[in-house]
Amino acid sequence: NPTREDRTLVYDKGAYVIHLLREQMGERAFWKGLQLFTQRNFGKSVVTSDFIAAMEEANGKSLQEFFAKWVL
Repeated sequence: NPTREDRTLVYDKGAYVIHLLREQMGERAFWKGLQLFTQRNFGKSVVTSDFIAAMEEANGKSLQEFFAKWVL
């Protein structure tokens, strides 16, 4: 059973990783990626690879190294 501290760590890390992704991609590409992701997946179940694909498309290059380091 996750503790309160475990849940806080996971939540805080998620927000931090999104912040780092925005810095890596730049504002325009980051927001374009979020728009692609939400438009394509509205009302659907998603997996991490769906998010990565949208962000990479918006970025115009692979983010494999970033996601391998922080997420996968």
